[in-house]
This record gives sequence, structure tokens and C-alpha cells, in this order.
Amino acid sequence: MRTNIFRTVLFVALATAGVMLTSGTASAVTPAQCEKESNGKVVGHLDPNDSSKAICTCKGGFYDGQEVYGATIIYVGQYPYPVTCVGLEVGA
Repeated sequence: MRTNIFRTVLFVALATAGVMLTSGTASAVTPAQCEKESNGKVVGHLDPNDSSKAICTCKGGFYDGQEVYGATIIYVGQYPYPVTCVGLEVGA
């Protein structure tokens, strides 16, 4: 009896954690997940304190609105610009 209750509680806890990690504004994805897995697009704005970093989110697709972390290329005007996405962090 205790074993069944423990397994049920463990399953519910793991399921809840899984849902929270894969959805919501607190979750984050890589540029490849955003662009290739969900047909989204990485949208970024250059960090005003460090031009090698960008504040990035995923636009469109399954990961719409989630933070993006990792190296990618964003377009500034019509020119490609390699940056490291830092999610929604703002440099100090």
C-alpha cells in the first residue's frame, strides 16, 4: 500500500516538473531547438554593454516566447552578425 502511494506521488511530482521545465516563461531553449525543432526564429537585440552578446527569445513555433541561450547568428539590418544569446538577462 505504501509503495503504491509513494510511486503515485513520485509520478505526479516528476510529471509536474517535466511540464514546468518544458513550458512557461522560465524555460529556455537553444537556437537549434527554436529554429530546427519548432520552425521558430531567434529574435535578438544586441546587449548595449557587450556587442558580442544578444538578448534573445524564440518567435513562432512550439517554443514561442521562450528565452534562447547559446551561439547563433542574428541579422542587424540585412547583415548577419554572430552573437551569444543570453536569454533575457541584461548586462550590468
